[in-house]
Amino acid sequence: MIPEWIKHPKWKWLRPPIGVALVILGMFGFLPVLGFWMIPLGLAVLAVDFRWAERALDWLMEKWRSIEAVYRAWRAKK
Repeated sequence: MIPEWIKHPKWKWLRPPIGVALVILGMFGFLPVLGFWMIPLGLAVLAVDFRWAERALDWLMEKWRSIEAVYRAWRAKK
């Protein structure tokens, strides 16, 4: 999901600001250029260093999968 180079220890100082910026800007996903896709990406970047971000990303992905399953079942009935 995220590039391997960002996981390198020398970028440890850069990961938190990038992750927080992606999550915050992702909340404005209704605006042009920005998008809601930035929230899971920001959480993925933060998850490299922070366990809470990994849990939040897992929760978000599980919710997305359940919504997707309901949508697919609904589309199959049509």
